[in-house]
Amino acid sequence: MKIPLPASFVDRLRDDKRLEILVCSSLILTAVIIFLLTGGISCDSMKSIEACSAQEQTADSLGLEARLEEILSSIEGAGSVRVMTSASGGEITGVIIVARGAKDPGVRTRLSIAVTTLLGIGPDRVSVFLMDQ
Repeated sequence: MKIPLPASFVDRLRDDKRLEILVCSSLILTAVIIFLLTGGISCDSMKSIEACSAQEQTADSLGLEARLEEILSSIEGAGSVRVMTSASGGEITGVIIVARGAKDPGVRTRLSIAVTTLLGIGPDRVSVFLMDQ
């Protein structure tokens, strides 16, 4: 659909190259500003990026949990260990440890200290439970 322009403007645009350059530059600048303000990414692309980021965080947390289980199970008296972490915004917000040897308070303390030291989180974010025999 053509937008009618006043004939005098179109004639003037054809005759004056500086005006033509100014109008074209303004249009390009407007397009660049819109691109920068929207982040240059469409909403659909943002959803894909967020989904990929969530998948990466899940994969990272599973790798972290597996490494924690391995190291914690090597603590004297811990026995078999399972670990689950929760995170928000890329920051670990909580850790649950389930261990066969968690009946012993000393083992519980060592497991908690190991996790708080490794992850740099407070002991209030770590819970240790006895694994069902």
